[in-house]
Amino acid sequence: MVAGRPGYLFYAVGDCKNLAFVPLQCIDAAGRLDRDEFLLGRWPWSNNFSNKISFWSHTWPDMERPAPQNADGLREFLERLAERIRGAH
Repeated sequence: MVAGRPGYLFYAVGDCKNLAFVPLQCIDAAGRLDRDEFLLGRWPWSNNFSNKISFWSHTWPDMERPAPQNADGLREFLERLAERIRGAH
């Protein structure tokens, strides 16, 4: 849960360092990413902002690669994401 929003953490597509948060409401009944809901919530950009070093304009989750609870940079990512969700940035 990040800033009161339940969801899951994944590594970013094509990346083994950057992370992507997917809120529960962006996952359909089959466990796939609901791309429309993900875009409408501006999550690709929030995820991009939340990674300390990101190479792209937005960050998509690799739904096949969940991030472990001890992923490098996880704490900072979650702090930055919580700030973004609360409207601090």
